[in-house]
Amino acid sequence: MSAFHPGAAPSTTGTGRLAATSNRAAGAQTASAPGTRLPRVLVVDNDRDCAEGLATLIRLWGYDVRVAYSATRAIRVTATWPPDVALLDLAMPDVDGFELAILLMRRPGLEQLALIAVTGLTEAKHRERAHQLGFEEYFLKPSNLSVLRSTLERMIRRAAADNWRISY
Repeated sequence: MSAFHPGAAPSTTGTGRLAATSNRAAGAQTASAPGTRLPRVLVVDNDRDCAEGLATLIRLWGYDVRVAYSATRAIRVTATWPPDVALLDLAMPDVDGFELAILLMRRPGLEQLALIAVTGLTEAKHRERAHQLGFEEYFLKPSNLSVLRSTLERMIRRAAADNWRISY
């Protein structure tokens, strides 16, 4: 699979491979026990193509995914659908991903939200700020999809250990 957004900077193109296996064979889970649910992943990026492409992959990996194209929308989504992991673009207009992380983690029930930065910001100061705010991982666009997947799986396993309702 490859993705390209016409008119975008060269750093916004990406390439990845999808294995021709079923979700179950690839390790994806289904919520089977009563009262359990799939792990929840929130993708926030003002670039709709990037957000939807990433969300599609994460759904194929077996997760329940929601997409928000702005910080305002992300806050609304989390009011009724608290995610286990949030992938945030850091360079968004209005409210950036750094500020969004602060806002999300102040919400009741989201204090321990696992955060992953997926961004085009390459300077060390951005990476350091993300780390100080509690982002556990920092991926540059285009992201290495296999590393992103294993990171997401590790974070979800940890969240499931703390929340029996997550079926993983």
